[in-house]
Amino acid sequence: MFTDIVAIVEVILEMNTIDECQYYHADVNMDESVNVMDVLILINWIVYDTTPYAYDVDGNVYNIINIGSQSWMKEDLRVTHYKNGDEIPRNHIGIEWVELTSGAYSVYNNNLLNAIIYG
Repeated sequence: MFTDIVAIVEVILEMNTIDECQYYHADVNMDESVNVMDVLILINWIVYDTTPYAYDVDGNVYNIINIGSQSWMKEDLRVTHYKNGDEIPRNHIGIEWVELTSGAYSVYNNNLLNAIIYG
């Protein structure tokens, strides 16, 4: 636990050496600035083993609810890219779904607004 805290503080102190991706992940409160508040939030998560939300590579933030000893997202996943930045294919038709050998997703009525609203 303390190793994690030291690592987090080290990242914050060496901000001039982190790349854009690391900066994005270090900004845990998503206020577009990596600062001491991010460190305090991360330390709280580590010490108390709690996380109030989850987020994906697209920057979507999901509220978390704890049920017993498990954490669950309160809403549907809305991610459209893999962690490496590649777009997840969407809206295949008919037999294409059966023949898929990789990930994909569908949006109702092929309307991306529905993906934003419903996930």
